[in-house]
Amino acid sequence: MKVRGMRSLLHSMTRCVCPAGPRACRPGFVSYARAVFLESIRELNKAVPFRPYQLRLTSGITHRVPHPDFIAIAPRGTWVMVSDENDHPYWISTILIEEVTPLKNGAKAAKEKRRS
Repeated sequence: MKVRGMRSLLHSMTRCVCPAGPRACRPGFVSYARAVFLESIRELNKAVPFRPYQLRLTSGITHRVPHPDFIAIAPRGTWVMVSDENDHPYWISTILIEEVTPLKNGAKAAKEKRRS
């Protein structure tokens, strides 16, 4: 399962990201895309057996989720909190999540991309 989404809130304000194109653009598309990501995260957390997955942000940074206990979703779905193996929390707005991808055989997440 691979879910792709918006680049960022600013990007969605400057360019239509609706699948139907700019003429059919709906104001609720940002909420819809966020709901799709949250639903995919919830499904991956409930999978039996659990498979690690990663979140890729619009900046290219990836966060590995090795176990369901390493992620928390806000009640309203506006942010997620991902904790790494050293108990360092990362608070992430769901608008910034670009991709949710299961890792093959529990592989490590790709390293952060360097921008030149």
